Amino acid sequence: MSPDDWHLTEDLDDFLARAGDFLQSRPALHTVPLTVTEALRTRGADAYGADAPIFGLLERAGEVRATFFRTPPRRLTLTPPSPPKRPTASPLN
Repeated sequence: MSPDDWHLTEDLDDFLARAGDFLQSRPALHTVPLTVTEALRTRGADAYGADAPIFGLLERAGEVRATFFRTPPRRLTLTPPSPPKRPTASPLN
Protein backbone atom coordinates (compact mmCIF):
# COMPACT_ATOMS: atom_id res chain seq x y z
CA MET A 1 0.00 0.00 0.00
CA SER A 2 1.38 3.35 -1.06
CA PRO A 3 0.55 6.65 0.64
CA ASP A 4 -0.48 7.80 -2.85
CA ASP A 5 -3.39 5.34 -2.71
CA TRP A 6 -5.03 7.38 0.08
CA HIS A 7 -7.21 10.35 -0.88
CA LEU A 8 -8.09 12.90 1.82
CA THR A 9 -10.84 15.50 1.83
CA GLU A 10 -12.84 17.71 4.15
CA ASP A 11 -15.71 17.70 1.64
CA LEU A 12 -18.41 15.26 2.75
CA ASP A 13 -20.18 15.28 -0.63
CA ASP A 14 -16.93 14.45 -2.44
CA PHE A 15 -16.19 11.66 0.05
CA LEU A 16 -19.67 10.14 -0.32
CA ALA A 17 -19.56 10.43 -4.11
CA ARG A 18 -16.37 8.37 -4.15
CA ALA A 19 -16.88 6.04 -1.17
CA GLY A 20 -20.67 5.82 -0.77
CA ASP A 21 -21.08 2.64 -2.82
CA PHE A 22 -18.29 0.97 -0.85
CA LEU A 23 -19.93 1.88 2.46
CA GLN A 24 -23.41 0.85 1.26
CA SER A 25 -22.08 -2.48 -0.05
CA ARG A 26 -21.75 -3.83 3.51
CA PRO A 27 -24.04 -1.71 5.70
CA ALA A 28 -23.76 -3.90 8.80
CA LEU A 29 -19.97 -3.67 8.74
CA HIS A 30 -20.04 0.06 7.95
CA THR A 31 -22.82 1.10 10.35
CA VAL A 32 -20.72 3.69 12.19
CA PRO A 33 -19.37 5.52 9.12
CA LEU A 34 -22.82 5.47 7.48
CA THR A 35 -24.46 6.85 10.64
CA VAL A 36 -21.83 9.55 11.20
CA THR A 37 -21.79 10.71 7.58
CA GLU A 38 -25.60 10.87 7.55
CA ALA A 39 -25.56 12.98 10.71
CA LEU A 40 -22.99 15.30 9.16
CA ARG A 41 -25.01 15.51 5.95
CA THR A 42 -28.26 16.36 7.73
CA ARG A 43 -27.00 18.37 10.73
CA GLY A 44 -23.98 20.06 9.17
CA ALA A 45 -20.19 19.75 9.38
CA ASP A 46 -20.18 21.05 12.96
CA ALA A 47 -22.50 18.28 14.23
CA TYR A 48 -19.68 16.76 16.29
CA GLY A 49 -17.72 19.90 17.13
CA ALA A 50 -16.33 23.14 15.75
CA ASP A 51 -13.32 21.61 13.95
CA ALA A 52 -13.87 20.32 10.42
CA PRO A 53 -14.10 16.56 9.99
CA ILE A 54 -11.66 14.86 7.65
CA PHE A 55 -12.38 11.88 5.43
CA GLY A 56 -10.11 9.50 3.57
CA LEU A 57 -10.38 6.59 1.23
CA LEU A 58 -7.95 3.97 0.04
CA GLU A 59 -8.25 3.34 -3.66
CA ARG A 60 -6.54 0.66 -5.72
CA ALA A 61 -7.15 0.12 -9.43
CA GLY A 62 -10.15 2.46 -9.30
CA GLU A 63 -11.78 0.52 -6.47
CA VAL A 64 -12.32 1.82 -2.92
CA ARG A 65 -10.77 -0.64 -0.50
CA ALA A 66 -11.12 1.17 2.86
CA THR A 67 -12.21 4.47 4.33
CA PHE A 68 -11.65 6.52 7.44
CA PHE A 69 -13.08 9.60 9.06
CA ARG A 70 -12.20 11.78 12.01
CA THR A 71 -14.60 14.18 13.67
CA PRO A 72 -12.46 16.20 16.10
CA PRO A 73 -12.14 15.93 19.01
CA ARG A 74 -12.94 12.24 18.50
CA ARG A 75 -10.42 9.69 17.31
CA LEU A 76 -9.97 8.38 13.79
CA THR A 77 -12.33 5.58 12.72
CA LEU A 78 -11.09 3.19 10.02
CA THR A 79 -13.13 0.62 8.10
CA PRO A 80 -11.61 -2.82 7.65
CA PRO A 81 -9.91 -3.05 4.25
CA SER A 82 -11.70 -5.16 1.70
CA PRO A 83 -9.68 -8.10 0.41
CA PRO A 84 -8.30 -7.77 -3.11
CA LYS A 85 -10.43 -9.35 -5.78
CA ARG A 86 -8.94 -12.55 -7.08
CA PRO A 87 -9.05 -13.21 -10.78
CA THR A 88 -11.72 -15.70 -11.71
CA ALA A 89 -10.64 -18.92 -13.30
CA SER A 90 -11.36 -19.30 -16.97
CA PRO A 91 -13.90 -22.00 -17.78
CA LEU A 92 -12.60 -25.33 -18.91
CA ASN A 93 -13.29 -26.16 -22.53
